Parts: sequence; structure tokens; C-alpha cells
Amino acid sequence: MNIPGIVQKKGIPNIPDGRMTVYAIIKHDADNSIPVVYPEAPYVCNGFLTAQSDYRKFSTITEFLRSEFGESIENGLEKVLYQSGKIPFNIKNLKDFFSDFNTTKDLLPVPAKIIRFYSEEDILIQEGDIFFAGIFQNVSNANSCINAFPIIYQAKYREIQLRLIKKEVDSLMADISELESFQINPETASIIESLMKM
Repeated sequence: MNIPGIVQKKGIPNIPDGRMTVYAIIKHDADNSIPVVYPEAPYVCNGFLTAQSDYRKFSTITEFLRSEFGESIENGLEKVLYQSGKIPFNIKNLKDFFSDFNTTKDLLPVPAKIIRFYSEEDILIQEGDIFFAGIFQNVSNANSCINAFPIIYQAKYREIQLRLIKKEVDSLMADISELESFQINPETASIIESLMKM
């Protein structure tokens, strides 16, 4: 995948594997630590900010959320809202959210998860496609980059999968058409019928 500023470190270009890791390197002034005001800062590990997803395993956001919560999405989100204490829990708002969610869930991309890796070597031994998003001074910019890239990646991956499925279906339909048009001469038909009676 040719995207300016993104370097593919592992995998076959333009043939997405479906398993994806993307990382950025954070380099800040030696005098300053990573600002704690950034919510992403705790996920920066030894200067690496990394996101990972397996689009072979999750084809919809519903599957992803169910896997993350380990139960129904509604119950899982309800628990998260209760436990966080930061979001005032309102059952009507939750019902409205799921009403909207059910009509748009197929349009929503499957998110990538932020994963902590301690070195580039650890990142590069991961399975699937690996991409380097560049060097950033600002954690927020790096976070935007590594969260935006998986959306493009999965769109390309799913598009290729759809083309492969269509090709297989077309091939299967062609085989069926050949069978339907295949004519057996009477002598061969008689031999086959005799064999079936044996």
C-alpha cells in the first residue's frame, strides 16, 4: 500500500495479509518527559506507539466488541459505563445509542488496539503486515496517524477479499453452467445406468 510517509517493513506490498501492525516512534527533547496531559502517553513504551489488529478474525465491529467484552455488546458497554464513573449512566441514552448503532454498525470500521512493545525488534517479529508511520515529536499526532492508518488498511484488505470471493463465485457458476450444458450420448447414458444398478 503506497501511502506517503508510511513504510511497509514486512509483508507483500499491495497484497494485504489481514493481520496488521503499525507503529510510530516518539522523539521528544531530552529535557522534557512526555506530557501527561496526553491520554495516549501511558501507551508510549520506550518511545514506540503501536496499534495492531487482525481483520481476518474480525470482519465487523460487532464481532470485535463482542470479543473485547466477552458477552453481549450491550451488557459489556453497560459494565464499562458503570465502572468508569466518568460518564453519567443514562439507560435512555444507551438505548438510543444502540438504536443508532444497529443501523450503522456495518459502516463502522473495526478499530485497532494500542499494544505496548518495548523495542522495534519485538514489533518486527509480529505476524502479518507491519508498517512504520514515522517519527513524531507530538504524541497526539502519532496517535492520530496510527489510528487512521488501520481504517485505510482494512478497507483495502476487504476490497481485495470481495474481489477474490467474486472470482471464486464466477468460477463456480461457470462450472455449473458447463455441467448443465454437458450432453451425454445415449450409449454412455445406458452404461452409466447399468453401473448404477449394480
